[in-house]
Amino acid sequence: MCEIIKHNRVWSIDNFLSRDECNQLIIQSKDIFKDAKLGATIEWTDTPLAEKIYDRLRNNYRGILLGDMSCLYQEKGRNVKLYGVDSKFKIQKFVKGQSKPKRSDASFSHKLITDNENFEVRSFVTITIFLNDLFAKGGEVNYYEFHDKPFSTVGPSAGRCLLHLHPQIYDHSAVFSEMDEKYVLTASVMYKCTHSNNASSDQSQSNTSSLQKIVGGSNIQTNSLFKKALVWSVIPTVTTVLSWFVAKKWFPNVKLFNK
Repeated sequence: MCEIIKHNRVWSIDNFLSRDECNQLIIQSKDIFKDAKLGATIEWTDTPLAEKIYDRLRNNYRGILLGDMSCLYQEKGRNVKLYGVDSKFKIQKFVKGQSKPKRSDASFSHKLITDNENFEVRSFVTITIFLNDLFAKGGEVNYYEFHDKPFSTVGPSAGRCLLHLHPQIYDHSAVFSEMDEKYVLTASVMYKCTHSNNASSDQSQSNTSSLQKIVGGSNIQTNSLFKKALVWSVIPTVTTVLSWFVAKKWFPNVKLFNK
C-alpha cells in the first residue's frame, strides 16, 4: 500500500522490502555494530541494492518520483532528470533512549563519467526504510510543517519505506524499551544534471508545470513542488525572527529570555 501523507511531499509504502531482505541487511550490519559506538551509523556502497530499490520504485510506484526537476534550474539552463538511487547507503541502530533531533537533509552531488559523457548527479529525495518491528511504542518518524507539532507520525514496521523531499523537517522519536533495537536504512534519489539549450529548457518547464502524478487513483498537481517545500521549511524561522523584533520594539522592558 502506498500512502500520500501530506502536501505530496511525504510518502509511505508498506512492505517495500520483504522481511527476509530486511533481516539480511540487519545480519550484515550486526558484526560492524559490535565494535561501533552507541548510536553509530555505518556506511557502505552497494550498487545492486541501489538498482533493486530504484527498479522497485520505478516499476511499482512510478507516480511518486518526480521525473523532471528542471524548473529549479531554469536560470542556469540545465536539465535535471530522474537518474536512480545513490549506491551509498547508511544503516543506523537505535537502542533505548536514542532519538534523532529535528532536521532537514542537505542535497549533495558528485560527478559521474561514462564512455559517452561526463555529468553531475544531485540528490533531491530521502529514502528511509525500517528494517524491523519494535515490541513497544517508540521509534516513530515525525514530520513537521512548523517546528512545534508533527503533522504525521509513522511507526516502525519491517520493510516500510518513507520518502520525502530534502527540505522536509523530520525527527526520530526515542526507543522506549530495553528489548528493542531499531534498524533504519537510508539512501537518496538522484537526478542527472546536464546543460541544455533554451528551447529544450522551455519545453522542460512546460512539461514540469503540467505534470500530474497518479497515486492510488488520485490526480495530484506537482508543479513547483520542490520550491513550495523549501518555502514551507523556511517560514517558521522567518516568523520567529520577526516576532522577536516586534516584541522588542513594543515591549522593550520585558525580558524575553531568562539568563
